[in-house]
Amino acid sequence: VCRRPWPEVLEAVIAGGADAIQVREKHLGPTALVERVRAVIEIARPAGIPVVVNDRADVAVAAAADGVHLGQDDLPVEAARRVVGGLALIGGSAHDLDEARRNHEAGCDYCGMGRFATSTTKPDVVAGGPALVRAMSETFPGWPQLAIGGIGPENIDQVVAAGGIAIAVCEAACAADDPAAVVADLRNRLQQASESTADAEVSP
Repeated sequence: VCRRPWPEVLEAVIAGGADAIQVREKHLGPTALVERVRAVIEIARPAGIPVVVNDRADVAVAAAADGVHLGQDDLPVEAARRVVGGLALIGGSAHDLDEARRNHEAGCDYCGMGRFATSTTKPDVVAGGPALVRAMSETFPGWPQLAIGGIGPENIDQVVAAGGIAIAVCEAACAADDPAAVVADLRNRLQQASESTADAEVSP
């Protein structure tokens, strides 16, 4: 997906204000994936940015990553917790409320919900759109949630309007001419929405 060498893109998105990095390299074997994760950590950790590995709890441990993100066909959350330990992050993907509820009950630290819109990384998943974001925020208040799948500057306002307060992006940033600027723009728009909500909640 990256137009530029991935280390340059990684440095750019960190400079733009990314809060965390997920290593999603489904084509790499275990050894190469461990090496890639370690290389990502070498760039991200000095900036205080946690690194999470997609799918592979074993690789997360081997590379000393900060956590693992699990899909519906990966290790059960309880088993992954035994692999990565109690201090590591475990996130889960959900395409609907039933899957989200299972992640919540299993003890996932956060949930990635989507896809939100058309996405090259999740082409076979039905788009839940704003309705899924709204349903998740209403059903699981206080549980950290990320809207995922096909999100970018062109539709971030739809995410915000539905109650979304955090997102995960791939192509919108990695394939951009200026990844730092894209991430900074998305972050600022989420932050502005969060501040507006906070102001509304404390207004007499």
